[in-house]
Amino acid sequence: MIGAGLETTAWTLTTISFHLINNPSILHKLRSELEAAIPDLTARPDSRFLEKLPYLSACIQEGIRLSYGVSSRNPRISPDKTTRYKDFEIPAGTPVSMTIVDVHHDENIYPNSRAFIPERWLGNPETGNGASLNRYFVAFGKGARSCLGVKYVYLHYCAMTETVWMRGT
Repeated sequence: MIGAGLETTAWTLTTISFHLINNPSILHKLRSELEAAIPDLTARPDSRFLEKLPYLSACIQEGIRLSYGVSSRNPRISPDKTTRYKDFEIPAGTPVSMTIVDVHHDENIYPNSRAFIPERWLGNPETGNGASLNRYFVAFGKGARSCLGVKYVYLHYCAMTETVWMRGT
């Protein structure tokens, strides 16, 4: 709980902060969206309101993509069936694994993958071959073994990012 709730959150906010400071045009876009959505600086919008701001959400999504919470491999085993991947047949019972870094820096999925580009998350983001980009966002895992606190995480990041970048600077 401590590792998931503190370490990864602190690292993600650090990553987002670095990229916003390092990219004044992105910071300007974010602040413009926040100022338009929350003109009264004394107002305290709830996380559900903040979560609906597209550029704020895109900045958070891109920050999470670049701040790997878990760097170990996520093994999966198909116990009964042979798995087909492209021209390969992987026998049943064979562990297959990948890391978040492998996926989040695949240039075929995320062109210019090391750059902080929130715009890649706006609208209905797709890969170059038309697949949903969200399919390849694996920061919290996927399926039955995905992070239980993922919804809480987004609400928390929305509130923290808005507080830091609208009221704190």
